[in-house]
Amino acid sequence: MKKFIISILPLLIITFFLLWFSWGLEGVITFVCAVVFLIISAKGMVKWIEFVDEHIK
Repeated sequence: MKKFIISILPLLIITFFLLWFSWGLEGVITFVCAVVFLIISAKGMVKWIEFVDEHIK
């Protein structure tokens, strides 16, 4: 996981700056927060489904 993050980090930084130039800083911060929230929500939903599936059966 650490190698994946290190290898993808430059791409994420370049994407952040390109979006900053086109959308403005407030738009990019909103977008990044939304993406992080969606990822955390999806991960939480998967964990919740596994928990319910494990304890109901």
